[in-house]
Amino acid sequence: MDKYCEQIIRTELLKVIQKAFNEGVETGIQQMEDKIQKHCEIGKPVLANGDLYFFQDSQEHLREIMDSFDQPREK
Repeated sequence: MDKYCEQIIRTELLKVIQKAFNEGVETGIQQMEDKIQKHCEIGKPVLANGDLYFFQDSQEHLREIMDSFDQPREK
C-alpha cells in the first residue's frame, strides 16, 4: 500500500474514532440529564464527588422565590 492510501485510511479511521467518541460523550450527557431529571421528580438527591445535591424544577424554584417575598424581612 502506498503512503497516499495509508494516509486516507488513517484519516478515515480517525474520523470514525472521533465520531464514536462524540456519540459516547453525547450519550453520557443525556444519561446524566435523565438521571438529574428523574431524581428531581422523585425528590431524591444525586451523589456527585462525595456530596449529595438536591435539585428542583423551575416551578419549585419560582415558588420558593415568591414565598420569600411573603416573608417579613429583617432590618
